[in-house]
Amino acid sequence: EWRGLVFQINGNTLLPSDVLRRRRQTARETGHHPPPGCGTLVDHFDWSQLHEAAARVMTETERAELVQLVPPVAAWKSRLRAAGTPFFCAVFEQWVTEVITLVHGEIDASQWHQVPGYVPLLRRFLLELKGQHVTLYPEAMLRLALVLLRHTPLHSVLVRIVLKKTSLHDVAGVSMALDLIGIWVGTLKDVNMPMIRSAFDFEFLFDAIRVLMEGEQMQVLLKTLEFLYTGFDLLLEEQADVLRRVLQPFFYKLFLHWSTQVRRFYHHLLLFRLVRPLCWTHVVEAMPTARVMPAAA
Repeated sequence: EWRGLVFQINGNTLLPSDVLRRRRQTARETGHHPPPGCGTLVDHFDWSQLHEAAARVMTETERAELVQLVPPVAAWKSRLRAAGTPFFCAVFEQWVTEVITLVHGEIDASQWHQVPGYVPLLRRFLLELKGQHVTLYPEAMLRLALVLLRHTPLHSVLVRIVLKKTSLHDVAGVSMALDLIGIWVGTLKDVNMPMIRSAFDFEFLFDAIRVLMEGEQMQVLLKTLEFLYTGFDLLLEEQADVLRRVLQPFFYKLFLHWSTQVRRFYHHLLLFRLVRPLCWTHVVEAMPTARVMPAAA
């Protein structure tokens, strides 16, 4: 899934938290306190010293109340270190915003991996995307994905992760995956980075569309046709020609499909997208589609 990145994301480089933990362990063994600033975010929620002091002066009932009010560090670790939590996503999103502010927006998309902290944060986020079912992505993760796509060339990576982990027979998963990909690919027309659009892995996307078209699930075919209709104008002319060749073997299957919905949707796609030149949608959208659909059915 990481193919296409300009930097190595699976290297053996230690995460900053690993380095800091080793420094703290060495400090404890040698009896020296770590210098200020060497703690991690989790350390700010480490109330072990408070609980140790409370054990000397409080009763058992008072200590139980204190634990309920101020949990030990173990209770916070799972919340703070889980990459899919709203807390992690909010920190990563704010971090990206802060970097953009510090450089006044003047950072090339290919330079992000040189920013300290970007690679480990990105790796944890991508692994969380890969590990969760596509229908269970929390809103915070989806919002973070859009923030990253506005500034970094991760479109192909996110699309590959979602498509590779979604089963063809999972109708809900395919529907959600295509909705997300439609939103993510749609950001290509909003970013002022032609390199990202030209480097997007349309070949992989078209291979996935071919696989979806080979299926027999009516709902999957409908969702795929809807995806193609909505995103067709994002393609360059040569890419549109490739997509036309990908869909050509499925002409009779879709044109004469047993489902009226699939058949009519394909006729609509054929008339208003595939047989027309690109960038003419603004003219078509003003036309009443009700006049076309009966004739195409």
